[in-house]
Amino acid sequence: MPANHFITPEVLGTGRPGRLEWLTLQQGSNLTDPSILSTPKVDSGESPKPELQRSWVNYAFGLSRTVADKVDLAIRIQPYAPLGISTKYQFLGESEDKAKQGDFSAAVQGGAGLLLGTSGSSNTSYYLFEGALSGGYRPWRSHLFSLSPFFTLAGLSGVSGASSGSISQYGVALGYQYSLEALFVRVEVSWLTGSYGPSSLGGYFGGAMVGFVL
Repeated sequence: MPANHFITPEVLGTGRPGRLEWLTLQQGSNLTDPSILSTPKVDSGESPKPELQRSWVNYAFGLSRTVADKVDLAIRIQPYAPLGISTKYQFLGESEDKAKQGDFSAAVQGGAGLLLGTSGSSNTSYYLFEGALSGGYRPWRSHLFSLSPFFTLAGLSGVSGASSGSISQYGVALGYQYSLEALFVRVEVSWLTGSYGPSSLGGYFGGAMVGFVL
């Protein structure tokens, strides 16, 4: 389950056809491998919750487009994860195609995804819902810094070798985007905490994205 969201507080703008997220590398939590058992606490003897293992490299590919004034629609594809569809509404500042040095911006984003399939003789399902609030500042025209609190609710069932259950996680992401003509590079560090059934998940996660404005 990806830990990075790569949210920005600006919509692309009606002056551009769209954005191609050509290559995304991100970290996350592994929902299928066995959880790591922690050593009981010395002072109380209590055993902490098992911890989910990390999935160190996840790949993703995406497309986004401004469909109305201050509104973006995006699709993101990643292996073994739901096809994600999200929308973003920018309520403060200029869109990316009009942004200039010194601009502040803010937006809200929500999305959902669903993956259906088979694992052995079982039917599998993996769904998720997510939301975020993002604020940002451009100290220079080509440099955008952002801070984005987020949450994710999800569920997984029917996967061979993995337990079924509900997933919840919330956290905050610090992002930076550099743009050069049509090329953009985005990096992000996220901190999150949450749970998957009886297991806990969380920590710091990093990711990077490279793409083009069409």
